[in-house]
Amino acid sequence: MITQGLVVLIFILLFGFILTSPVFAYTTNMSASVVIGQSGFTTNSSDTTSTTLKNPRGVKVCDGKLIVADMTNHRVLIWNSVPTSSGTAADVVLGQADFTSGSANRGGSVAANTLNLPWELACANGRLFVADGANARVLIYNSIPTSNGASADIVVGQTNMTSSTNHNGDDLDKLSNQVAVGTDGTKLVILDSNNQRFLVFNTIPTSNGASADIVVGGNNTQACSATTLGGQPDGLHIGNGKLFVGDTFAGSGQRVLIWNSIPTTNNQAASVVVGQPDFTSCTANNGGIGANTVNQPFGVSTDSRGRMLIADRSNQRILIFNSVPGSNGAYANLVIGQPSFTTSSSNQGGTPGANTLTGARFVTTTDNKIIVSDGDNNRLLIFYNINNNPGMTLNNSPEGRDNGLLRLRGTVSIPSTSLYTISTVQYTVNGVAGGATATDGSFNSKSEDFYFDFNPKTNQQRDSSGNLIEGYTVVVKSMNTNLDETDHLFYFSPFNLNEPLDNAITSSLYPTFDFSVIKQKNTLKDNLSKYQIQIRKGGNNSTAPWQTIIDDIPIEGNVDNDNFKASYTDDSSRIKVYSKKNQLFGSIQWKAVAVDKTGHTQDSNTRSLKINTKTNISTSNFPLAILNISGLGNPYISTTNLSAIKDTYYLGSINPIFYGIAFTNAKVTLSLTDQSCDSTKSADCTKTYSTITNPESRYGINIPKGDLKWGKKYTTNMSVALNQDYNELPAFTLSTSGFTPKIVSNPTPTTQALPTPTSTPMPEPQEARKQETLSEKHCFFFLCF
Repeated sequence: MITQGLVVLIFILLFGFILTSPVFAYTTNMSASVVIGQSGFTTNSSDTTSTTLKNPRGVKVCDGKLIVADMTNHRVLIWNSVPTSSGTAADVVLGQADFTSGSANRGGSVAANTLNLPWELACANGRLFVADGANARVLIYNSIPTSNGASADIVVGQTNMTSSTNHNGDDLDKLSNQVAVGTDGTKLVILDSNNQRFLVFNTIPTSNGASADIVVGGNNTQACSATTLGGQPDGLHIGNGKLFVGDTFAGSGQRVLIWNSIPTTNNQAASVVVGQPDFTSCTANNGGIGANTVNQPFGVSTDSRGRMLIADRSNQRILIFNSVPGSNGAYANLVIGQPSFTTSSSNQGGTPGANTLTGARFVTTTDNKIIVSDGDNNRLLIFYNINNNPGMTLNNSPEGRDNGLLRLRGTVSIPSTSLYTISTVQYTVNGVAGGATATDGSFNSKSEDFYFDFNPKTNQQRDSSGNLIEGYTVVVKSMNTNLDETDHLFYFSPFNLNEPLDNAITSSLYPTFDFSVIKQKNTLKDNLSKYQIQIRKGGNNSTAPWQTIIDDIPIEGNVDNDNFKASYTDDSSRIKVYSKKNQLFGSIQWKAVAVDKTGHTQDSNTRSLKINTKTNISTSNFPLAILNISGLGNPYISTTNLSAIKDTYYLGSINPIFYGIAFTNAKVTLSLTDQSCDSTKSADCTKTYSTITNPESRYGINIPKGDLKWGKKYTTNMSVALNQDYNELPAFTLSTSGFTPKIVSNPTPTTQALPTPTSTPMPEPQEARKQETLSEKHCFFFLCF
């Protein structure tokens, strides 16, 4: 919080690890979890059934459905959901009337419901696009079919559904095989392989035979450059606004080209090349296989975390880049299908297995899964990625630095069993981004201490009148080498408690709690889900658990329901709320809690509140009694005899000893509050003492000389706690105003002080023993005295 220019940050964000031990992860040479098209990982047979594949090519997940181009069976198979067990049968077939037919064009002429060597797929906005390779066309289904043998709605590359002319030339409405297809939902891009070009349609065609708007590349252009395609480009993908082309075959174009946006002019140059050091180099593996080379790259894909994946066909592998390269010749981070970046044997020199590939053509991703069409093994492999989202803690308050800066420290970690390490910690202050620093100099282990310095006035917001809004907001996130990311943790300051004041006394069983938050209302609405009021029984030293007594307090808007009432003022930054159901009593601590939209919490500071009532005090089987107070006698104040407790007791001593009984080893706490003292002007209105009961369950607390004064009244609270057990006596008044101290003429000065409070019970005072009736015996649960 910010008070008189001093920033005090109360920041408690504790959240545990999402998973304890990964089963799988994206790692080099990892094994697949599921195989489709084969009965197991070690078989390689081809057939024509609902559970088999023959030279599969393009693969996509569209609206939760798995769709694959089963090329040599001249069909497309659809699973209504991504299979989770091996050998799962497909639900729908396109291009054939049933699952046991596999002839090109159904054994007859080309039509709207036939296919001939389907190559690649795309989908967006409920549409399905199929690159029908040997028919030199792209079929558009306006919705993903749900019945076998469904007909396409639109054809591109031919004038009608019954023609399949193979065209070599520059016409923008015709194609030659093979073809590949991609879309961003608005534009359609078709890779016209044999014509060594791709065509861009600025809108999705709605009629047969549409002409393209843009062309890049051209027929028989063999030389490698940033504006040409090689002998026979084969794969195309659109992701994150970028266009990717697998440029391969015919001794040239062994590379992947990236356009940072879909081209809008003819022969627009590519932005980046992968697999080669520059745009004019084309040699397969560039002289030696490695993490920065390719050999006949086909399919390219990107995932929701920004990774790029390449199906590197003749190297029998999938390359994984943790981010889309921004410069030429980038190195991959991981490889699947091979034990290292320098090996390329088919099935790793043996037979098919869960971690081998032969002729991998295409790759796609969905929901932390990688799906590979392993063409020559006649199967799909599904690789699972189990997250290890980092857990983070931040210190409770920042450190002041020079020039008005603050420093926050924290720790981020993942389980020691994880296959990853921490890679970054990032933050924003009022929307301005920055990167944290690892305390040991680099983020490279499973647990890292970090810090970041920030200016709380960075990009500080202003109100409608142009005045600066007090306070700031911070968002922190961390990431590991698997690109697993924490939720965006939200913190704001100030977060202040207003009323009741600390150590205040109230007679209301339903007190009103008043707190303030930062005035950046829109920022709070975007990041917070609710506020809470939490309490715990006992005074400042209580160890009782916190309880939520008012939940689901909205970020703004007055509330008056069956559970609580909340009112908002000062542009929703000041909130007053009280419970209608949870009755409170005795001594409590309270705080406000903010919960962000990912479930993480931020606590205010805490205050103590005394609710002065004799009713509804806890009377559980956890006892507490005051047997004797010197200067008073035996008042027999106990949690089992509440009705006998008086409002006021009169002391004949200002150095009394409290003597009583409770469970062995329990902590007994006594607080005395001067009723004439103004707590807003003095921090010494309340004196607190505590001790531990001895093996006989007895305790003694003596009040040091000078703590009490003659002619005063003191609100007295006493509680007992042991582990999670807690009880307290109702508040009562001790008065020294009914006695006049004895005045001694010319008293002899003494330096002897009364004993200070101790954890060892004091001996029973002689004055108290005189006032006890020895024949009287009291039993307090199982304790008798």
